[in-house]
Amino acid sequence: MKLLTITFKFYNKVSQKSNVIKGGKTLLKDYLKENNISILALSREAKIAPSDLSQALNGKRPFFPAWRHRLSISLNIPEKVLFPEYAEKED
Repeated sequence: MKLLTITFKFYNKVSQKSNVIKGGKTLLKDYLKENNISILALSREAKIAPSDLSQALNGKRPFFPAWRHRLSISLNIPEKVLFPEYAEKED
């Protein structure tokens, strides 16, 4: 539940800087660091193996569509905001 309470503040910050978004990997790493959320906690919430999430954050594995969906639901941030590089490809 901690994730949901902090998400609103972060989403407002991201939407104000929407032209400065660096991409899903960096944005997600920054979000986790700013809110002291571990990869393990997020992986449990999103039902993704911790090693797979870590590899995706390090660029060694892509964020699959189901993962992007579950991460956006877990963090309560729209998928297009959290992963803008994938949203551009799908449009």
